[in-house]
Amino acid sequence: MNIFDVLNHEKFEAYKENESASEYDNISLVLAVIDSIFSISAKYETTVKVVDRFAEYVGINKKSDDFTITEFMNKFNDFSPEQLANDVFNNRQRTSAVNGILKAEAVKSVIEVLYNNKIDTKKDLLNFQNQEKLELEIRKIKGQGSGITFHYLMMHAGDVNRFKADRHIYTFFELYLGYGKLDETTLKKVFNEEFLIVKNKYPHFTVRTLDNLIWNFIKERENHFTETEALNIVEFRFQENKKWYVFNKHTNKYFITNSAPKSVFESYEKYLSNFDKELLVQILETVEQLDHYIGEKLFEPTKNIIKKMLTK
Repeated sequence: MNIFDVLNHEKFEAYKENESASEYDNISLVLAVIDSIFSISAKYETTVKVVDRFAEYVGINKKSDDFTITEFMNKFNDFSPEQLANDVFNNRQRTSAVNGILKAEAVKSVIEVLYNNKIDTKKDLLNFQNQEKLELEIRKIKGQGSGITFHYLMMHAGDVNRFKADRHIYTFFELYLGYGKLDETTLKKVFNEEFLIVKNKYPHFTVRTLDNLIWNFIKERENHFTETEALNIVEFRFQENKKWYVFNKHTNKYFITNSAPKSVFESYEKYLSNFDKELLVQILETVEQLDHYIGEKLFEPTKNIIKKMLTK
């Protein structure tokens, strides 16, 4: 299996990054920092609202006006993280649910690193000579150890040879392409391998473009579930006992377990009937991988019911 088995050629031929990746259109590096921090482990719609609030607070048009790192320091240097969170961003999200700092504090800390390195604009960041040193400094900020924020910030600055290793990207490669559990190094390896396959067919594609196409593909799948499928799953009998099923967060789908009695199989088949055959195949592949990894056949009813439906 390769990437074209999941994303058909029509998606690649129709795809235009400048229409789908509007977050890169923001002129200000400050807005890029805010977007990069607040988008981690959060719905992107919430992030957009935070960026918009900040732009309104400082009185700029985010698509046409710059607001430099120096301007931020001049205006907000004396603001505490609490003030920034409450009065400017109107958002008290933390970098982690356990011992995380306010994202507002993380934003200010990243901006201070940029300021101390005399980086004022996106162009300054893209052309900065010692990016490895800069990345290490940003990774030292609490909650930024993974490096995701730095890579996303560089993508905002115009670096088209990076991708953001967030939940959507891991989901696509681990489950949709069937690579199984990946760490940061292996994800980068397989991403680049699949990118070369894409690049051979579509030379205009960049790593950043592919990242955005994959991200939107997964987001659309999740939106379909939350807006459409969720309306149809609240009364199925297999949900009467929590031992009978698990909810898989990667696919946003229910899998029934060996504990489920045969009397609820019909209700589970009814639930699965909401999905097309392509998605059923993907669900089947996922549960087979899960059974393989845990070393037991926990989801046999799920597999058997899907196989029966695929033969109809």
